[in-house]
Amino acid sequence: MEPALAGQLAPTWRLMWHAIDLLRALPPGQQVSARWDSDKSAFTGYADYLRDDGPPQPRRDSAVLPRGGSTGWSAPRPDTPPSGHSTTRW
Repeated sequence: MEPALAGQLAPTWRLMWHAIDLLRALPPGQQVSARWDSDKSAFTGYADYLRDDGPPQPRRDSAVLPRGGSTGWSAPRPDTPPSGHSTTRW
């Protein structure tokens, strides 16, 4: 079984690593640093929210938006308590 799988998987793995090498050769985009900082802040805000007994995000997002049309969770400001729960997939 192993030789049969190796013969099927090896070309895919070679192509995958080649693609990674190509991506690593690209220069970073202009917004990478700002996006990284924003993502870290949102993740930390959500982790703090959970630590402070906020309910976890549901396994499935609701198909119906809440009144007001909010589509996602945003990190609470440090001076305000969190409200609602996340619909963003982590």
